[in-house]
Amino acid sequence: MNWMSRICEQWALEELKQLDEEKITTLMTFYENNDVPNFSLIKERTLQKNLDENFEKQIDSTKKGRIILVGAGPGDPELMTIKATKALMSADLIVSDRLVPPVIFSNITCEIRLAPAKSGEDKLKESQDQIQTWCLDALNEGKTVVRLKVGDPFLFGRGGEEVTYFREKGWNVEVIPGISSALSAPMAADVPVTHRGLSDQVLILTGQGTKGRLPELPKYHEMRTTVVLMSVGKANELSKELLDKGYPEHLPSVFVENSNRPEERIIPATVSTLEEVVEKQHIVSPATLIIGRSVNALTN
Repeated sequence: MNWMSRICEQWALEELKQLDEEKITTLMTFYENNDVPNFSLIKERTLQKNLDENFEKQIDSTKKGRIILVGAGPGDPELMTIKATKALMSADLIVSDRLVPPVIFSNITCEIRLAPAKSGEDKLKESQDQIQTWCLDALNEGKTVVRLKVGDPFLFGRGGEEVTYFREKGWNVEVIPGISSALSAPMAADVPVTHRGLSDQVLILTGQGTKGRLPELPKYHEMRTTVVLMSVGKANELSKELLDKGYPEHLPSVFVENSNRPEERIIPATVSTLEEVVEKQHIVSPATLIIGRSVNALTN
């Protein structure tokens, strides 16, 4: 006599009528061992299974998501902070800027999404909207989300804007700083941005300000070191602006391309030769420009 025939023989007709999809699923767990349980056992186990599933759903619904804004540093994994590394290892989802090099993710097992590649103000807004949607969806599922940015999130990284956005959506953002190339690139080029007798102040600016314009530059001060991020595409305009502000044309300068990465290049220049050096040396982004008397502090 086969297994199903035995069930039909041993169970009452009223019990067989009560079989639904859930009870049949429970019943089939006895098939492999050719066991014929009584109806009350099937009913009890089905009820317990439903209770367990509902409990798990309640736990999931009360699990609170977490978002961490993390600075990846200039690109060398060994220059990331211990706290940043721990955050990456704890994440369920990492939403990363494209400038973060793949080596940063070498030991990561969670899902990684890269920011959509866009250019132009409208396209950049589309990209940012997509990033924020990814983060919010994961947060609402109770996941730990790491929003990963190259360098430091609060130095030309739009980190403040993202913190504001998520706070408005009801989420508290934890921020973990990173080493900015504004400081690591000069060090890679053997340039102390402050040096007794040569520089007692540092100006950090971007070559890509609002709507792609250069920010307003102050007049030249001989005791200031100027560091320009995202400078390559503005070399000609930047050179003219610096000269207009009284910067000496032969003032030492240096480009650091891909700082703190295996493909790093250090290329000297002067204020008047910025565009020429970029073209002749085929300098590409990301590159940091350092200008001032401290550039040669350790070489003269």
